[in-house]
Amino acid sequence: MKKIIALFLVVIPVYAFAQFSKGQVFLGGSLSASSQSNNYVPTPNNSGPIPSKGNSISISPTLGFLLNPKLAVGGSIGYSTSFSEFDYSSGYYDTNNNYIKSTGYTKTQSQGITFAPFVRYYIPISNSFYFATQGQISFTRSTNDTKQGTIGSSETDQSTPSYTLGANIKPVLIFFPSTKWGIEASVGSISYGHTRYLPNALFR
Repeated sequence: MKKIIALFLVVIPVYAFAQFSKGQVFLGGSLSASSQSNNYVPTPNNSGPIPSKGNSISISPTLGFLLNPKLAVGGSIGYSTSFSEFDYSSGYYDTNNNYIKSTGYTKTQSQGITFAPFVRYYIPISNSFYFATQGQISFTRSTNDTKQGTIGSSETDQSTPSYTLGANIKPVLIFFPSTKWGIEASVGSISYGHTRYLPNALFR
């Protein structure tokens, strides 16, 4: 039986006043977490995947500063981590028709830190709505650690560091339900990313 638990919490940037002015600050960010497990176990003569599990969590606080009523700069610092385990079963019949079973596993642990500065240009639509275009660049440094082995034998461990450079442009819509506070939302973006694996990967 497969079980999946997921949590997604978005902390939307909040503005103190509906009229933007130089020096105002806005805060926001996002938080997500998930967990899953699979308790399926095949019959002894079956080969293929058997129990697997995984979980992940990421957090990304954001801070912005208005240079003038139409232009803001800011950035976010994000951290993410994930773990997954995949077990498998294989086997064969020997000359005496005895089934020889081999059970192995793969475990993967990933961690990453992201720095992402941005620039945002606001266009007022009405007293309650603003449209903004945001340009952002990002740098992510991450490490992926993979362990593989079979039951009863030694395991291998490979650690692969990497970095990713990215850039994106996205539209943002800000709505003020009252003159005291506002919320924002964004759908879609144009983005580019480049990942490079560093040469000092470790094999153990």
